[in-house]
Amino acid sequence: MSKPEDPKLTHEEALATLQKITKHSDLSLIRLYRSSLNPIKATQDEFQGKVSTLFQTFDNNEFGCLVEYTELAPTDPDASQEEFEDDNTQIHAIQIKGGFELRYTIENKENFSEDEIKAFCRVTAVFQSWPYWREFFPSMLGRTGLPTMQVMRPMPVTLAAHLAGYQTPDNELDKAINVSEKDVS
Repeated sequence: MSKPEDPKLTHEEALATLQKITKHSDLSLIRLYRSSLNPIKATQDEFQGKVSTLFQTFDNNEFGCLVEYTELAPTDPDASQEEFEDDNTQIHAIQIKGGFELRYTIENKENFSEDEIKAFCRVTAVFQSWPYWREFFPSMLGRTGLPTMQVMRPMPVTLAAHLAGYQTPDNELDKAINVSEKDVS
């Protein structure tokens, strides 16, 4: 995996930047701002969870990150891998989405580039909202009457670097999660 065009930092520079911003910032708010539950038909490839991050900037020494998770669960409790005999087979599923808003205060925001703050959002906000998503997903399944299942994806340091968009040494961990980025002014 190669580095994306934005941000233009090496792996080592990215980790140093994340540490620097972490030392000068505080999480001031985390909340669920959006959720949805939709019945769909899905193929096996669509059952991989997705994460997207949105970056927000504010006038004062604040910035925000919106982290949105999407996960699918089969609606048939007896569904098995054999139902996915080929890649085009679709089964009934529930698509659950949850969006979390995280706001941070930061000392001297002007000392950090927008690229550095975006990288911080792609890694730190995902780490900090992950426990809320991990609780939210099975809770929503239980409310529908479906058997609960856990969202248990590993979040090691190399995967965190991948989330920030940097080249990582272990490509196997990179496959654990899909992340995309959107910008919000």
